[in-house]
Order: sequence, then C-alpha cells, then structure tokens
Amino acid sequence: MGPGCPITAGMHTIDIEARDVLGSLSGPVGDWFTGAFPEGPTPAQGLAWPPIAAGEHLLLVSPTGTGKTLAGFLAILDRLLRRHTEGTLSPGLRCVYISPLRSLGYDIERNLAIPLAAIERLLGCDESPIRVGVRTGDTSAYFRRKLRDQPPHILITTPESLSLLLSQASWGDHWRGVEHIIVDEVHALVPTKRGADLAVSLERLSAQANRDPCRVGLSATCRPAEPVARFLVGPTRTCRVVEAPLPRGTPPMEIEVEALLEAGEAPHRGLTYRRLIRRLRQVMRVNRTTVIFANTRPFTEKITHDLRHDPKRRDACADGEPQADESEPAVAAHHSALDASRRRAVESLLEQGRLKAVVTSTSLELGVDIGTADLSVQVGLPGGVARCVQRVGRSGHRLGAASRGLILAATAAEIAGAVVTARAARAGRLEPLRMVEAPLDVVCQQLLAMACARECAVEQAFTLLRQAGPMAGLARHNFDACLDFLAGDLAAPPGAYEPEPGAAPRWSSARIWKRNGWFGVRGRRVMRWFWTNVG
Repeated sequence: MGPGCPITAGMHTIDIEARDVLGSLSGPVGDWFTGAFPEGPTPAQGLAWPPIAAGEHLLLVSPTGTGKTLAGFLAILDRLLRRHTEGTLSPGLRCVYISPLRSLGYDIERNLAIPLAAIERLLGCDESPIRVGVRTGDTSAYFRRKLRDQPPHILITTPESLSLLLSQASWGDHWRGVEHIIVDEVHALVPTKRGADLAVSLERLSAQANRDPCRVGLSATCRPAEPVARFLVGPTRTCRVVEAPLPRGTPPMEIEVEALLEAGEAPHRGLTYRRLIRRLRQVMRVNRTTVIFANTRPFTEKITHDLRHDPKRRDACADGEPQADESEPAVAAHHSALDASRRRAVESLLEQGRLKAVVTSTSLELGVDIGTADLSVQVGLPGGVARCVQRVGRSGHRLGAASRGLILAATAAEIAGAVVTARAARAGRLEPLRMVEAPLDVVCQQLLAMACARECAVEQAFTLLRQAGPMAGLARHNFDACLDFLAGDLAAPPGAYEPEPGAAPRWSSARIWKRNGWFGVRGRRVMRWFWTNVG
C-alpha cells in the first residue's frame, strides 16, 4: 500500500504516511517489516500501532486478511525489543493473548515465530530475546509446570485457561508485570456467558498488575462497535474504536446459494445427502483448497469419511468396508474433539497447501490462517449473518483477494434462510451484538475462582465484578445470594440437598466459608473440584 492512503478511524478520516508509521518502529522490527511487506502497512496496522504503543485501550475492527495479528502485536514486540537492546528486558509476563479457539492460539504462535526468527537473525542472537508460550487444555503437565516456573514474555491462552490460572496462587506474582492484553475475535465472546466470564477474568488480571494493562480487541465482524468496546474495557475506561476499511481495489465478497433439491420435489434425506457429496466432490476438483463447514462434529466426520471413500465401491469390498479412493484428493477433518497433535497436523497441511479440502464444525471459523483456501462451503445454515461472513472470510484470506462462499441448502426452509443470510452478508448487514447481562452462574464461578486463589473481602469482590462490562448491572442482593449459595446458606425447597438428616435443605454443599466480611475456599478438595470442572 502506498503512502498517503486515506483511512477511516471511527467517524473521522485521516491520512497516515507509511513512512511515519514505520519510522516509529525500532531498527530490527522496521527492517524486518519493510523486507517482508514492501508495500507498507495495511490500514488496520497503520491505525492500530500508534495508540497501542501509547498504551491506549483499543478496539480494532477490520475485515479478514488485513493483518490484524501484526496490527495487535507489532507495537508490543517493538517495545519488548527496545528494552532488550537497552538491557532492561527482564524475565516475566508482559503480554497475554486470549483466543476463543485453541487452534487460533497455535496459529498465532506459528505466525509470531516468523518475525521473531527473522529479528533474531538481524540481531545476531543465538535465540530470540522474546519468549512465547501457549497454555491451553492441550498443554502437557510438564509444560504447564515450565510455564509456571519460567513464564514467557507473551502468553497465548484461552478464556477457560486464563480463569484457571487466575485461580492458582502460584501464578499470582506473574500477573504483576503484564502491560498488554489482546483479545482476538472478541465479537465471538460478547453475546455469551463464556464472554462474561472472560470479562471478569480481565478485571481480576488487571487488579493484580502493577498498572492497568492496555487492552486490545481484534474483530472482523462486530456491529455496533460500542457494546463490544464496553465489553472489552468495562464501563469506567475509555476505549478508542478504530474501524479500518479494506484497501482500495479489494473485490467484494461473493456468496452463492445452491439447492440440493429440484422445484416441486420433496426428496428424502438420503438422496439430498448423496447429492451433497457429489457436489462437494465437484467443488473440490476445480478449487485449490476448499473449507467445508458442517456445523456439528458427527456430521463433520461423516462428510469427511464419505469424501475420502467412494460409497459405490462398498459392495466390492470383501470385508464390507469402503476402501480409500486414491483418485480423490486429500481430505481431513478438524474439530475440537480431535487429539491436539491431529489438529495441529491438519493445520500444518493446510498451511502448506497439501489438502484439497478440510471439513470442520466451528474450530476453523475464527482467524486461523488458511492461505491457500479459495472457496468456503457452508452445508446448511451458518446460524447467523456474522457467522456467515466469518466463515466465507476463511477463503481468500490474503490482502486484496476475493472471499468466495457457497451455501448448500437441502430443504425449502434452508433455501429461504440461506438466501436471506447471503443477501445480508453481501450488504454488510450484521446482527447487533448484545452482552449477556450479569449471569449469576458466572458470578458464582468467578467468586469460587477468587476464593481458590486467596481469601477475599466481600466488598472488594463486589466492586471488582461490577467493573466488568457484562456485570455492570449486577444487583447487590443477587451478589449476596450467590455468596450464600456457595456457602451452603441459601434455603431451598424440600427435596434439595440436606447437609445431614433432618437439617434444613440447601441448594448445594458449602464450597466456601464467609465471615466478618471475608470469604475463602473450603479446603484443597474444593479447589481440585473447581480446577477439574471450570469452564
């Protein structure tokens, strides 16, 4: 992108000179970026780097394939490398990156390794001065201990793993040095209880840091942006909202709808499924890599199996099992129930362009770099316009490339829904996002997490909870009821849990104790129960 490109930031149009933005980066970072991207920064990057470097809270809204990862990370890498050059970079956490999907987290780790390796060569170091670590449910016990004992500068994690780490006293001191928090694909978390839980976790992390960390939210599809910004930083902080457009010349998104039934017919499910497999085979033959969204894990496995094997050959098999058709291109399944090594192998094959098709439920929906994909196929309805845009955006995931999508509908209702969804997606009319307001089950989970980490003051816990965007409207009587519930003091109808024969029934056994304005966890057994069930 040339210099002087007009960029929209919120409601204001400003001109940013590429040389001015790159000039603010340190030598090694600027040299690497100039060599890797001679066309200069994208609009998203040019708008995001200055406020992040200044420590401002930022929500960046930019279409897929516009370099949001580097937009969020490069200013942070630059700051850490400056400290390394000055000899002031000490060990310890400085940045926490939170991804709603494990696969996206591992993809970010791979993408960060590229600039870090190049900068390492430019500096002439034996190893990168900036350490990156991943902590998810896939992380082995050995690496969990290693991360705890030697925390990296940048920690990549998920909302559930972050809540788990915050509930462990052994991690308490590690949060003190955190300066930046990045929440990727933040729009996927806003309307869910999972997001409400994360919002409270962010407040707990910030409360333990030496200074309030800069929060950066990244999103491709959020309308309107204001509730998402409030979710990200809470009701008391100021957040800059940057909406970066696509670069000039980027072709519009293409979405087609095809029916698997003819006009006037009502075919049975088996017939439409055979037509589906036949159509998918045709699509795969004429495209380099196709991403197929099947919505559910069982359907993902079924489609993958039938694309790998020719059903017509079943009767010819001596053992009754279909044999692999070697003439068909490579096909793989990807979903969160697969073993971590299997998922990473599929992601690696995708990155190398060695798969003709990957069938997924939702695990490749957000952010994962599928550089060779040129078509995204949705089987049935995607479940929303924003989700449709996100999935179609998995194809053409390169700057200036067209995103192409195909929706295959098997019933009259699906056809109607697909047409409406495709029209809205092409026009950019997304569903408005709404936060979940003060969910009490999340309040209970977070109170128990606080108690697992240390004894807490009741008033401080209430104040902290209300600093999170989704919890701003939490009523005091509901908060007190949650504490009573966890302490086993909340009366329940007959037939509920009885602490002992003849005692007044309670909703549950006591998980915490509370007295004199404080509360804490009731022993290691409750801690272990929480750590194995959180999420």
